[in-house]
Amino acid sequence: MTKLMTRVGVALAALVVGVGASQSITGPAMAAVASENDNGAQVSAPNTGGMFCTGNRPPSTPQAYVCWQPDGDYWYVKDNSADGHSAGAVWEDNDCPTSACDHLHRKGICRNPYGNGTWARCNKDYAESHQIWFTAATLEGFDTVDEGLWISCPKQWPCHVTA
Repeated sequence: MTKLMTRVGVALAALVVGVGASQSITGPAMAAVASENDNGAQVSAPNTGGMFCTGNRPPSTPQAYVCWQPDGDYWYVKDNSADGHSAGAVWEDNDCPTSACDHLHRKGICRNPYGNGTWARCNKDYAESHQIWFTAATLEGFDTVDEGLWISCPKQWPCHVTA
């Protein structure tokens, strides 16, 4: 019994050393970023001057129309379609320690569940040095059914469409 326990102990020690070595070689595992999904507060149509706005398809009358107001970090979402779906702003907050700007800090959805012709607003707080990416989307709950092009907005304007 003692030899068996010794062999098991050696095997477990080797496993622990192996796991520790692989962890130190690959680096710590990054935790998944949880999505901040919010139903916006229903509001009247905002003055969109000073905001960057976009819609999903079709461009002439998008089903979802979203605007980001960087002063205050407000999202405005308009549902333009009586299709049984919600409209939403799908966003990502990226910390940009390098020029690649590929470190996802936060992500989420500001959803308008109030129906065709209505506006909703969500208030977020992003770090001034972060880059915000967003798109307009048609949603089923908080799942994306259809989305437009992604927009990239550094906190120092201008925003631009990404291909």
